[in-house]
Amino acid sequence: QLKDMDKAVKRIEEAVEAGERITVFGDYDCDGIAATVIVYSYLDAMGANVGYYIPHREDEGYGLNIPAIDRLSGDGTSLIITVDNGISAISEVEYAREQGIDVIITDHHQTRDTLPNAVAVVDPHRADCPSSFKALAGVGVAFKLVCALEGEAGETLLEQYGDILAMATVADVVELTGENRIFARAGLPQIEAERVQVLWHFWKGRAFAVRISLLSRSPIASPPELTR
Repeated sequence: QLKDMDKAVKRIEEAVEAGERITVFGDYDCDGIAATVIVYSYLDAMGANVGYYIPHREDEGYGLNIPAIDRLSGDGTSLIITVDNGISAISEVEYAREQGIDVIITDHHQTRDTLPNAVAVVDPHRADCPSSFKALAGVGVAFKLVCALEGEAGETLLEQYGDILAMATVADVVELTGENRIFARAGLPQIEAERVQVLWHFWKGRAFAVRISLLSRSPIASPPELTR
């Protein structure tokens, strides 16, 4: 169990129940985009009022930033969930709080001595995190969040998201041991069998992902926009 996962689940469930605007704040690399797709798709399927935001690599750089928070505040967001970023966003999280926005951090990068003052900080590298496996990619932490929301160990969700989970885990060059090996072994055959197709698009420097079922041909994730 990852530290603060219970707090993250509780706050997300409250937001979904109340119809609050939730924004999944991702990153522009493969790991960050895949993590965004998994959390966004899961919450959207739950019926949540959810959008996503992937910062522009050149104009904004990595991670949560104040102009983006201002934009999301203007859009009515009251809860931000970061994926693959946020563990060092101490001042940005404080600024979001001042704007009336709660933040849940999910990340896999090394922590600093001080953690952001967020509703929940889910990162296996926290000194007080009891999880014995620390080598998760950002997408792995995001997947464990949706498993916690689902209330299961993840077998069913692994069938649903295994392809994206495996691809991003391998692409982020984390060690393929422990849970990462489970993710890769479950997801790589799905890709090989072409049960799903993952299309990565880059338009004017804006990275986004669309996951398409080859059976239904219907998009599961998001259109070619920086935000939704």
